[in-house]
Amino acid sequence: MKLTVVLTIVASILFAVACGGGRDADAPAVAVKAIAPTDAPEPTSAPNPVSSQSPTPPPISMVLDTVSPELLSCVKTALGDELYDAIFTGRQDAVAEQLGLVLPCILQYPQESNAIMEMFGLDMGTIMAASTPIPNTEAPNPTHTPIPQPTNIPEPTPTKVAWDVLVGDVEPVHGKGVPPKAGSGLGPWATRIMLASSEDGIYFERTGEIVADQAGVPNMILDHDGRIRVYYVAWQQYGSEGGADGNFIAVAVRTSPDEWAYHRVNVIGGSFKSSLVDPYVVTLEDGRYRLYFMADTGAFNLRIFSATSEDGVHFVIDKGERFGSGDPVYDPAVLKVGSSWQMWMGPDGLSSATSSNGLEFTSTGPFAVDGRSFMTWSAVSLPSGGYRLYGNFPGPGGSGDISSVFSEDGENWSIEVGARLTDQGADPALESNFAADNGLAISSDGTYLLAYLVAIP
Repeated sequence: MKLTVVLTIVASILFAVACGGGRDADAPAVAVKAIAPTDAPEPTSAPNPVSSQSPTPPPISMVLDTVSPELLSCVKTALGDELYDAIFTGRQDAVAEQLGLVLPCILQYPQESNAIMEMFGLDMGTIMAASTPIPNTEAPNPTHTPIPQPTNIPEPTPTKVAWDVLVGDVEPVHGKGVPPKAGSGLGPWATRIMLASSEDGIYFERTGEIVADQAGVPNMILDHDGRIRVYYVAWQQYGSEGGADGNFIAVAVRTSPDEWAYHRVNVIGGSFKSSLVDPYVVTLEDGRYRLYFMADTGAFNLRIFSATSEDGVHFVIDKGERFGSGDPVYDPAVLKVGSSWQMWMGPDGLSSATSSNGLEFTSTGPFAVDGRSFMTWSAVSLPSGGYRLYGNFPGPGGSGDISSVFSEDGENWSIEVGARLTDQGADPALESNFAADNGLAISSDGTYLLAYLVAIP
């Protein structure tokens, strides 16, 4: 039955994309680009007209070797039980518009998905293009009128049209938002993320650049293409529309020295009682991305989970939890140290953990340096060797300044003298109430970039 489900849902959705089937007559068509071959030989006889009906999907036996329980589970989670069952039982057809729902599954399991797509003569570039409507300035063609094709034409090489991380899908907001209720205090509706830079990672200067308003908990990475990305918690204002306010994870991708593309991060899977917040993304050696985040499993049981992605925007949840204890944990920071992974968490650095694979973590207790609790917000491997954590010392004798600690081996840490950034020298027209929350990455030219959090004046 599982094989039947995958064939019915995944293959039929891909089939619908290729054939344009399953759409209402008045629904906008999803454009699928095709490449016409050049220098095609003239057909020796008139081609047989192609039937106006959608071809029949291949038999189950053709996909027996392409299906896994993991892909099945991903598709079911993406579509939801109701839609999944409706398609499987035949009460509803799979349509091209549903491709966006299962796209992360296709990206997560490319080998199996490629095998299915090849049965229909599709490729990942066509699938990616098909999942995004393309404006059509020409007169529309009839939806179900196929074009006869000549025989014995060499098969063209399809153009690979990749999903474009440089084109945003979220319009950034400006200024303060409205808090969820009176007296809510300082939250993501009233904070902004700004940038500072440094040549050595010690002495930082403000750039005056605003990355995002109504944003919090910044995390910065250098992605696999050498671009700077800032992940953060974005404030979503639904109250004016009669819905509930809330947070979502977003990412700003630097497209030029002074421009960003903004995306809503999509995470498929999981059953949580709250929004996913406190993002911390790491790059993996196989070219993927892993997102660590906090979510509430119920009764304020805050734990750390993760999800994995091919592009750093569309994620599929990893099974199980990464870390949890009897007390709430949040704000994870993660770093690969040698062959192991280290995680530091709040509140106030009261938890830390280690893992051999980045998925199964074992507690190593509270994190302290020279006897002082240290709250880690960002962690980095240094080009010259060693590791540095950026954060703050909470509690008595601490401050809201951004400080740092250093280690040669990732186990023995020492305090670095002075502060990396303080509220001194801030432009009052741009920022107030400086906070220690930060994200740091080393750009491809060796510059240290620091995303830090302030209140919007």
